[in-house]
Amino acid sequence: MRKPFISVLLLAGLCLPFAALAGDGGDVIVGLQVGDQLTYQTTASPDADAEVTVEGQHRFIPFPETMEVVVAGEQECDGRTCLALEIEANMPPYRLGDREEADERTITALIDTHSGELLDVRTKRRLGQSTSTSTQGRFQRHTSLYHFYGAWMTDLRDEYTTSYTSRPSGTIGSIVVSGREKVDGNECFVVGVDKKAKSGQVAGTKIWVDVKRRVAVKLEERGRVMKLTGSGRRPEHHEGSAGR
Repeated sequence: MRKPFISVLLLAGLCLPFAALAGDGGDVIVGLQVGDQLTYQTTASPDADAEVTVEGQHRFIPFPETMEVVVAGEQECDGRTCLALEIEANMPPYRLGDREEADERTITALIDTHSGELLDVRTKRRLGQSTSTSTQGRFQRHTSLYHFYGAWMTDLRDEYTTSYTSRPSGTIGSIVVSGREKVDGNECFVVGVDKKAKSGQVAGTKIWVDVKRRVAVKLEERGRVMKLTGSGRRPEHHEGSAGR
């Protein structure tokens, strides 16, 4: 039996908002703009273990001690508009044998403003006196870039839940929205992200994601809090930016 034409139209209308949020062909809007500058800092509770990355130890990427993110410009990528990010991250010390070295990273990346995906992620790592570089063409959708942004953040809605398996690492995880709260006046989704690696390592992170900008403004994990401590515009972008 054929469904009435008006019923089909109504059903299509109900589905459109969810398609747009999912980043699978809808008009996903990444809330960042050229000139935006975000500063993050991590603090630890008195009983938290010292955060040190040990050579050869498999682990998830820890929170940066400090990090600055700048949306440096726009460029075309695969026929679409992308935002170009420039990031400076100071990571926890790295232990090489009996000594600890500073771990500093400079990252550039592109965000596809249509899909929210992270593309062309390039990292320059300065570890003590040595320097190394790496490039990743495309992040998996559930993967975050140094915790502050991932394409999955553009998918979030009330009562959202999903699970995933990372390839090729085999890490399994889940992303669950438990509600909304305000952080420093910003309306945020409260998100629980749980991960388990093949090695048995587990991580549970609570993340507050800004509903408008779709970036993390606060994260908690194992007695540590990474928080957005500064948000503004580069001086050359101040003109005409009033009222944002």
